[in-house]
Amino acid sequence: MNMYASTLRPSSLLSLSCATLLLCAAPLACSDDGGGSTGDGADGTAESADTESTDDEVGTSESNGEESGTNEGSSSESMDTTDSTDTTDTTDTTETGTMDTETGMMDTGDTGMMDTGTGMMDTGDTGVMDTGDTGVMDTGDTGVMDTGDTGMVEDGVYLVHVRNDLETLVKIDVETGEETQVCDFGENVSYPSITFGIDGQLYGSRQGQFLDIIDPCDCSTTFIGSMGYTGINGITANGLEILRLYGMTNVQDVLLDIDTQTAAATEVGNGLGVNVGTHGSTWSNDIVGLYMINGNDDSLYSVDIISGIATFVAALDVPIGTVGIEWHPENGMLYTCTDGHLYEVDPSDGTTMEIGNMAHPCTNLAAQWTAVECIDDLP
Repeated sequence: MNMYASTLRPSSLLSLSCATLLLCAAPLACSDDGGGSTGDGADGTAESADTESTDDEVGTSESNGEESGTNEGSSSESMDTTDSTDTTDTTDTTETGTMDTETGMMDTGDTGMMDTGTGMMDTGDTGVMDTGDTGVMDTGDTGVMDTGDTGMVEDGVYLVHVRNDLETLVKIDVETGEETQVCDFGENVSYPSITFGIDGQLYGSRQGQFLDIIDPCDCSTTFIGSMGYTGINGITANGLEILRLYGMTNVQDVLLDIDTQTAAATEVGNGLGVNVGTHGSTWSNDIVGLYMINGNDDSLYSVDIISGIATFVAALDVPIGTVGIEWHPENGMLYTCTDGHLYEVDPSDGTTMEIGNMAHPCTNLAAQWTAVECIDDLP
């Protein structure tokens, strides 16, 4: 009630009340509420409301009002103050994205000023920065960088490679081709193919017939067993089963299903259907199957993991000698090394982009499916 009402005549009181109601209603009309506007229009105007807000979110900045909590704005309880019958100074906390009257915290409301979809700041329930799908920074519950849908990663994308000539394991920067030594085997090694399984273990096909586990931190090896075939120069992860790998041999020209516990290999189907020479293979989530490079015809193939049949994809635009090939799970790119050069491969047409001159033979590449701290921490 107006504090001066008792001193006014009834007719004056009626005139003042009507004027006050008209002026108080004016801000509501400017919000273009329309009975259901959410304030998301292009002009960024905030929504008013004539009923008490039912916004359920608590805490810091809200994203869409669907998370649990008790952060109730004050639509009908907005602070509207009238100085006279002609002017009105209004402070409205309905859903404008300024200050929440009950919590005293910042509330982005529905204005889009601070929103997960805008690429600006929204702390949600984490109390940290979240840029939605912008690919900038989202620590979520992990405390590390997440780049949304961009494919970029905090520590950079790299491959690992056994240098059989120096008996070392190296880390390769996929942007520059620069190598950093990780560890030394301390003995003669011959790994024509290596791969990380989705269990995080690094496996090596020693001499193309024995399966080893390689410790990527110190280069110690654990012998698992004989795979029962020779010429297995292309082992790769089984992207669907943790304790299994795929491999292929250029002796029988078949796809193999390999048990990582025993090294026992089983033929898949009745052969690849192509004459395989120097070769390498890699799992790819993009095709839920394998890619293979065949040095006999300098071509890229896909391999069906059910039938074991290889299907021609594209002729590569570089001659193929020795083969290392890897599809990288962190950025979805396909890489190959041959005759001392590292390339990025476009599987749609077989074109390549040279990354660097390795200046040494290359027969194997591998990309991690899980964090490998001793390698991740290297420059």
